[in-house]
Amino acid sequence: MKGRTTGVGGRVGNRHNSVGIRLTILTGLVVALAACAYRTTAPVEPAPYTTTTKYTVSLFATKTASQEGDIQTLAGQKVIKGACEVTWQITVPAAGEYEAILAYASHDGQNTIEIVCEASRVVDHLPPTSGVYLKSGQWYQNSFVRRKLPGTLTLGQETATVSLRTLDTTEDSAVVLYSIELQRLEDREKIAAEMERAVQSRPNSDWFVEMSYGLMFHWTSQAAPRTGSTRPYKDAVNDFDVDAFVRMVEETGADYVIFTGNHAEPHFPAPLKEWEKLFPGWTTERDLIAEIADGLKERDIKLLLYLATHVYAKLGKVEDREFSEINHTLITEIGSRYGDKISGYWLDGWYQSSQRYRDFPFESFYRAAKAGNAERLLALNSWLYPIATPWQDYWAGEIYSLGVPPPHRIIQDGPGESLHYHALLALEGDWVHTKENTPIKAPVLDTRALLAFMKGCAGKGPVTLNVLIYQDGTISDSSMNVLQAVNAAIHHGQMPEGIDHAKAGPTPAEEGSIPLERSTVVQAEQEGTVVLAAQDAKIHGVYAARGPDYIGGWGNASTFVSWDFDAPKPGRYRVDLHAACGTDHGGDFEIVLGETVFSVKTKDTGTFANPQIDTIGVVDLTKSTAACRLLVKPIRIWKQGRALMNLHAIHLVPVAD
Repeated sequence: MKGRTTGVGGRVGNRHNSVGIRLTILTGLVVALAACAYRTTAPVEPAPYTTTTKYTVSLFATKTASQEGDIQTLAGQKVIKGACEVTWQITVPAAGEYEAILAYASHDGQNTIEIVCEASRVVDHLPPTSGVYLKSGQWYQNSFVRRKLPGTLTLGQETATVSLRTLDTTEDSAVVLYSIELQRLEDREKIAAEMERAVQSRPNSDWFVEMSYGLMFHWTSQAAPRTGSTRPYKDAVNDFDVDAFVRMVEETGADYVIFTGNHAEPHFPAPLKEWEKLFPGWTTERDLIAEIADGLKERDIKLLLYLATHVYAKLGKVEDREFSEINHTLITEIGSRYGDKISGYWLDGWYQSSQRYRDFPFESFYRAAKAGNAERLLALNSWLYPIATPWQDYWAGEIYSLGVPPPHRIIQDGPGESLHYHALLALEGDWVHTKENTPIKAPVLDTRALLAFMKGCAGKGPVTLNVLIYQDGTISDSSMNVLQAVNAAIHHGQMPEGIDHAKAGPTPAEEGSIPLERSTVVQAEQEGTVVLAAQDAKIHGVYAARGPDYIGGWGNASTFVSWDFDAPKPGRYRVDLHAACGTDHGGDFEIVLGETVFSVKTKDTGTFANPQIDTIGVVDLTKSTAACRLLVKPIRIWKQGRALMNLHAIHLVPVAD
């Protein structure tokens, strides 16, 4: 049986800001960071509160007054290498003893830190962190945790100097910093009361958690048509075929849809009066949201609404009060208009918004989000960073690619701590289809690996698949094929051939030495040929999936495969590679056998369903021992979101002297 797959990819998105706290970081670090397995390998003392509150003094890594040293800023985090100094200037709200909570990610756990403030000092060793993100080596898959440091810091003045140093570091150590939170001991009861109030305010979300999967569509003013030029947004709204869209969703078996209200531009596909006042000309006479909601409801499919907060609330263009007023006004108008037609919100841009507007009244905004439907769910997306507030109902879960399935419904640690679990993946490795006269990208999530991940999430939280969509409201055939396979497996028990039904999801990459496991030596047509078949290979890492007769979904160079086998008869052997690779995929990789290393470039075979045999070279096994090991190790995937190849087998064919 010939296999078919695609690759797995990734994406690349103070109240107190006036004087005095100076934070100095001296450290020896490297950039080779990665998210770890779901649990840490050393105990991490959790922060006493699962998220920041209005009583928290936050020092964000990207909001520094100055810095010295080799420091790289990536989105909302800083990667720090070598001896560095970072300075924040803040106002101390009140004198007292403060707990320090570090929001960080680390793979190796080899950093001891010291924080000094005046005469007070705390020291702690930072263990490696873990979470739902895979150990991929990608900067956008760091697993951040909030760790309470032992002891307290004394802040007795309106301004103070606070220094943080790393001690006993090595050249191979690594830390990524998101923030430091200072919380006054005297505020503990107030913080605990707010946390309890937030938790008690949450409606029953079992209906959402128990769903299998849903679809997100970034249907926006920038969505491109199949052919021709992108039409004006209002024209596209008027011509949108709701019946066809709803039938398509029903065919996928999705339990819910997250549909876009606005995205990069401040549009909204309905006649909202307050929205029109703020953004003249960006609303429409047709109420597309209501029509979609009604059509989905007839098929027992729920509708949730995506909104880009940082766009509609004018992040960075308005001051605190106006930002709050816009949010309250628009969210109240939307909720009141649609009532139970909208079952939930997925609001984007909140790690940026919460950093800029430190006095934002999250509690009153949470209550405004319930206008028209007290049971409506709310998620505020902080991406991979710790959530900005307890005033929300479920984790936005933008993990983008495959992750580690959760052990519980309620997230116990990591960025979504205390919230109901939910995962958002990008089926085609992107969020919006914007390129005119270009087909939608092929799916990059391997179907079998996706189903394994979804199986691991079953009963603990739903998985949302972002699906690219054309301006006419249709999706690609290749995406529909994957969604139909998911529907058949999840709702009808028709699992694709070759998937391991007992597997709960991807497992973390292995550490340390690799134990020998012998593959079967198969005699091919030519006597003495060693056939190393894909089904006998050992996969090291998480970015490859085993098909019925191939290894595919190979979208990251951190994953490699190996065979351990008994040495054949001494002699020289031709190395034949049996593989397939679709156009626009591929990469550089090595085939390693003993001291022999072959550098190989993937061959384009047209499609992943067209494996071909190519001779790579000749290896001398005249001195082979009782056991041999052959490795296939990726060096580089040529394009992000693409796959290396479908590997079917490697043959070692005897060469006549």
